[in-house]
Amino acid sequence: MNENELNSPGYEIPPEMQSAVSITTLDRIYNWSRRASVWPMMFGLACCAIEFICTAASRYDLARFGMEVLRPSPRQSDLMIISGTVTKKMIPTIVRLYNQMPEPKYVLAMGACAAGGGPFKDGYNVVSGVDKFLPVDVYVPGCPPTPQALLYGLIKLQEKISQQSIKKVRWYRKEPIQEIPIPVLGPDLNDMRKIKLIKENRKGTCLIDVKASLKDEFDYTLLGYAVGKLVGYGIPVLTGLSRQPTTEELINFCAMSNVPGAVSMFYMPGFTVEASSVEEAFQGDKPKDKFTVTDNDLKQTYKELQTTSGKIDFVMLGCPHYTLKQVEEAAGLLKGKKMHKGVSFWICTSATTKLLAERAGLVGTIEKAGGNVVVDTCIDEPCWVTYYGGVGMTDSPKCAYYRRFKEAIVSRLEDCVEAAVEGRWK
Repeated sequence: MNENELNSPGYEIPPEMQSAVSITTLDRIYNWSRRASVWPMMFGLACCAIEFICTAASRYDLARFGMEVLRPSPRQSDLMIISGTVTKKMIPTIVRLYNQMPEPKYVLAMGACAAGGGPFKDGYNVVSGVDKFLPVDVYVPGCPPTPQALLYGLIKLQEKISQQSIKKVRWYRKEPIQEIPIPVLGPDLNDMRKIKLIKENRKGTCLIDVKASLKDEFDYTLLGYAVGKLVGYGIPVLTGLSRQPTTEELINFCAMSNVPGAVSMFYMPGFTVEASSVEEAFQGDKPKDKFTVTDNDLKQTYKELQTTSGKIDFVMLGCPHYTLKQVEEAAGLLKGKKMHKGVSFWICTSATTKLLAERAGLVGTIEKAGGNVVVDTCIDEPCWVTYYGGVGMTDSPKCAYYRRFKEAIVSRLEDCVEAAVEGRWK
């Protein structure tokens, strides 16, 4: 720190005393000591951490700034450098470490990912900017930023520290500093500062009394379509279920309820994880609407989904993607059979499921019967436009809704297999 930085303007010091006396303020002395001894936390997240490590090496020499003492403990650190992609799984730990740092403490967002999510901003598992949870003092752009860019950011942090006043900084106020609530990672990341809003947005809106007898996955498919049509936009609470739905039944219900409607979530008290009772699902309030779904409603839904009958050109299954259990069921129905001439048979699934099905010999059985198992696609993709104008059969109302073919028949898996072998559906 030179004399010009230390001395306060407006005070003249005799030349013979300038080498021994300075007139300054407590803020300047205090800030100078802090900015010249910022200890960063030894902490890295992704590729930006490599540049951070390079900055600490001999070529760039952080010791020039008094920042070479990287501390392995947050309780000995002044600066947290967020160097990399912040995932929803990692942010609770980051916030916990920040809370453990003593005041005064600072945060530097290093790189595009830490600042705003970077190229992964739209990823389901990425936090689009650490500043959604922590107060960021300095942003260093780049992907990744070079060591020189990080040094520039650290110099800017020093400039910010130099401008602070003991009278205004938060750690010298009379009121206690509140810790940042640690986010809770469940099905999604929950910011506990917004817990009231989160609970309000998860409140049930309507009560669905299910009086229909649900025997298999296709019944849950029809139930989902019927509920989506009744609810429109809302959060239904379903009662009257006699048993725990299987994973495949829940998948089908979720997918189909969002075809005619927009069901963001639902409750099945006693079966789904949240809300063990109807009262808990509605958070003590009364439902805005009440509906009843009977066997006749499911039959009517089934009739509405049919647009034709007779000869078919192809069968499309796996919308949503088939699970391994469903692929196994389809292979069992196709074993020893052959597709009718002119009928193509398709099952959509994930790459992982197909790999497991291949190891179990299920894909071979399906292909031997003349069927095909394809991965990471769906009926809405343009690759299926070649079937436009044909007649398709499926076990999914969603597939029929987004179809790229002229007419659709919707029925159970066993019916689809029978129609593919016979070449028509009565």
